Amino acid sequence: NFNAVFYITSDWADGKNIPEHEAYSGFMRWSDIKELSEKGFIIGCHGKTHVDLTKLDDKSLNDEIINSKKLIEEKISKEVKDFCYPYGVFNENTIKKLKEAGYKTAVTTRSTLNNKFLSSLELSRRWITNDVFLGKFIKLLATPTLSVCMIVKNEESVLKRCLDSIK
Repeated sequence: NFNAVFYITSDWADGKNIPEHEAYSGFMRWSDIKELSEKGFIIGCHGKTHVDLTKLDDKSLNDEIINSKKLIEEKISKEVKDFCYPYGVFNENTIKKLKEAGYKTAVTTRSTLNNKFLSSLELSRRWITNDVFLGKFIKLLATPTLSVCMIVKNEESVLKRCLDSIK
């Protein structure tokens, strides 16, 4: 009963259009992506060509965010609601375009202790590569802990606010 989100770079499906510097792996075929979707896995979007979205004009940004979403939806016959920022980078304009396109979540490579303080379009993610053994995988998914030591005036109220913010 373990689920996962597969973020698809739409132009790279079927192993096409992959720049040489990105050709580090085999990429799934549309038939594989549709099969994963039919088996209950979530299919998200990772843009059309895996470019830094913060450097694009509006037309190119629409192509990366909206047109790639439409293509994936067409191929899997389901709505795509989740996005993964290429290289983990984003700005206010990319968030605006994601909202306009109807995305509900987006993940970045930015690490945080707790996603509850972030917008659903700024969620952190953990890197899990194919060489991560089960023990490390479990640790990566565990909630991190934090030790805090403070010496301040009015210590109790400051400490309570601090602890409440990291729970």
